[in-house]
Amino acid sequence: MSVFKFKHFTVQQSDSAMKVGTDAMVLGAFVDTSNKDHLLDVGTGTGVLSLMIAQKNESIEVTAIDIDKAAVQEASLNFRNSNWSNRLTAIHNDFLSHDFEGQYDLIVSNPPFFSTTNENNHARKAQARHVSSLEIKPFIEKVNSLLQEDGHFWLILPYSDYEQWFLQFEECGLNAARKIDIIGKEGNDPIRCVFELVKSSITTQNERFCIRNLDNSYSDEYVALTKEFHGTEI
Repeated sequence: MSVFKFKHFTVQQSDSAMKVGTDAMVLGAFVDTSNKDHLLDVGTGTGVLSLMIAQKNESIEVTAIDIDKAAVQEASLNFRNSNWSNRLTAIHNDFLSHDFEGQYDLIVSNPPFFSTTNENNHARKAQARHVSSLEIKPFIEKVNSLLQEDGHFWLILPYSDYEQWFLQFEECGLNAARKIDIIGKEGNDPIRCVFELVKSSITTQNERFCIRNLDNSYSDEYVALTKEFHGTEI
């Protein structure tokens, strides 16, 4: 699908290596944008997370970065076509080497993370999907350096890989305020984890969230979470 229609914006995605999916929808819907002024979206792809957050927070200024030139061009197009174009900026560069001007009170990422699967033969898709293109520790260290003391960092990870990431969070001084285990279908094991990370010491709030019912229909909690974004009734 080259176009993904939301209620209040449209995402062109014909040139992006990674298309809009449930991971982005869940993460973007969960992110708390309350009292936030500056967002950094790392590995923005189509720009979908930036657009969702711009919709949720009418004043937040958004910076989105991606190493893939075609993705940034498409994200820029999606930004220009949105109602919040004056608050959205896309940068083509390597996150780890880019010199950012300041810090952010909100950082989000749907990072390359499929470290337990075989590399995809398509180079751009492999770069977008696999952790080998973005080492965990340097990534977390860079995020930590860009996050304000009272800032929040949100990301989504495969459930099978979250422990190795969690160790790096702790080593870099980030603590989990929330850990949300994402279950694809009722009765199954978790497939993803959403983390909300902060610099202060805090007790982790552990949660579980199910996307689909046994009959494959969307769960009530998923419908409630994403109701402001889905373009059609689900």
